[in-house]
Amino acid sequence: ANRARGGGPPSPDPDLSAQGMAQAQTLGDTLHSQLAGRPVFCVVSPMRRAIFTALPAAEKLGIPRERFVCSGGLYEYGCCGQDETRSLNTDIEKEFPVSTQGFNEDGTWNYVGNNE
Repeated sequence: ANRARGGGPPSPDPDLSAQGMAQAQTLGDTLHSQLAGRPVFCVVSPMRRAIFTALPAAEKLGIPRERFVCSGGLYEYGCCGQDETRSLNTDIEKEFPVSTQGFNEDGTWNYVGNNE
């Protein structure tokens, strides 16, 4: 997604490129054909590209907000580092049909991993 943006510094939390959006739609179609009618629970990283990747499948499968969870501790340290200034859980819940769990009390991402 950063390469497709063209110019400027890379974003630590990019959206999907047009190709990525098309791939997410294909993934949504595939998962719908395989999982329609089954109860599905979806957990995603707070990274925008992860949410945008899962969103078409969640919409096609009718996954309700309480079963479409964004976890504040699931993200790539190597990509984002420990900078907690990214989208707050309240911002994510306003923009996307997800519930949030595992964020710090102030709504920031909760990185608890080890980078060694």
